[in-house]
Amino acid sequence: MEAVVPIALRPYRIEAPFAHGGRGTGPAAAPACLRRHLGGTARGRVAPERDAARFCRRLARRVAAAVAAGGPFLVLGGDHTIAVGTWAGAAGALGRPLGLLWIDAHLDAHDQASSPSGALHGMPVACLLGEGPRPLAALARGAVDPRRLVLLGVRSYEPPEWARLARRGVRVIGAGAVRRRGWGAVMAEVRARLRGGPWGLSLDVDALDPRQAPGVTTPVPGGLDAVRLARVLHGIGGEAGFVGMEVAELDPGRDRGGMTARAVARIVRAVFS
Repeated sequence: MEAVVPIALRPYRIEAPFAHGGRGTGPAAAPACLRRHLGGTARGRVAPERDAARFCRRLARRVAAAVAAGGPFLVLGGDHTIAVGTWAGAAGALGRPLGLLWIDAHLDAHDQASSPSGALHGMPVACLLGEGPRPLAALARGAVDPRRLVLLGVRSYEPPEWARLARRGVRVIGAGAVRRRGWGAVMAEVRARLRGGPWGLSLDVDALDPRQAPGVTTPVPGGLDAVRLARVLHGIGGEAGFVGMEVAELDPGRDRGGMTARAVARIVRAVFS
């Protein structure tokens, strides 16, 4: 493993090893894996359990405490179901909806009727918009302002997800659009969308190019370059309005030589540098 480089801003770190929302339970090992690469210790950990709504309610309380403490937070998941708890907790503590930059290969905007698999980790964006499975949607309703929600790096989705987000005015920027337009233009648009209030960052590891980051359960070809992403996110954790970040969907058991974990750790350090 490469030498551990400390995080400059020292976010309030929470470990959230929920892994019952997708294929297998490999992401449950991600928080401990990332702890080894990032150094330091967690200030909070949500004990694992199978019930997604209970887990997310407990995570929401942890995140609310982190926001109340005054510093940015870092949630290490777990599969992406955790986003319901992360952003419900942050919005609840602040008393207002958030903007959110959601970096992901997928739209994660299914409900029970539209999902081909029924997997909860394909539904958190819908839940954050007050749709999807009732217990999770009720917890997250009003947490995110759809006009200040940007999905970036997307390249795999079903038509009902796209229709749901288009109806709510959510901005989607595919991985191909990033390559065509360039990072400068894309990030200028992202910042313009997020402006006007508190906002956060959600990183699904499968957004990255699987040749650089194979340690995920749902790899999709044509992803974002991990080194370039770290560069464009450098210092974003110190920008006005930023409240915190979550990382989801790392599966250490599928990683090759720790290359995915190293890429993720590099991005996290860049955000909080």
